[in-house]
Amino acid sequence: PSDNWHEQVLAEQERFGALVVGPGLGRSESARHALKQLVAASGKPLVIDADALHLLDDATFADLHSNVVLTPHDGEFEALAGHRPEPDRFASVTELAARTGATVLLKGPTTIVASPAGRCLAVAHGDERLATAGTGDVLAGAIGAYLAAGMVSDDAAALGAWIHAEAGHTQSRFGMVATDLIDGLAQATRELNEPTQDGVVNASN
Repeated sequence: PSDNWHEQVLAEQERFGALVVGPGLGRSESARHALKQLVAASGKPLVIDADALHLLDDATFADLHSNVVLTPHDGEFEALAGHRPEPDRFASVTELAARTGATVLLKGPTTIVASPAGRCLAVAHGDERLATAGTGDVLAGAIGAYLAAGMVSDDAAALGAWIHAEAGHTQSRFGMVATDLIDGLAQATRELNEPTQDGVVNASN
């Protein structure tokens, strides 16, 4: 992206219900500056993922809010917190959410979501297919879509993680690539919203 990409985003942000930043951003000083400007000036719900997680610091944390979702894996968590997640991963995520003022989603075999207020949710629905390169970008987009629909951040993050995992289950166990999840998300969403014979939506799978 250009050095002033944030200016275009801010100028047009009223068109969007939520923003997602990070995938493909890079880790240059110009990217760091642009991210800081975006976080400080935009009040939109925001997903911060991938490269952008390495560009945050304590000064930027001051501008985060509960409608910001951080989506680290263990290495990105270390960049944010200064250490790897502790054996008690729930405590680690809760502490980072309190420190940053943002909702934190820690990816893993059990994905953990914590809000700054201390609410904690867990999603144990995925498998090794979701370790494929690029699948985290799809997750960030799914969370952004739920934020844009008006969901509160911790619910949006947890539902995004669940539907992302369910999309993986619709694909072959071998040879899946991140773009396969696009069709998987559509299928999983249709199945989630499909009414049963008694007219009740089936969300129990």
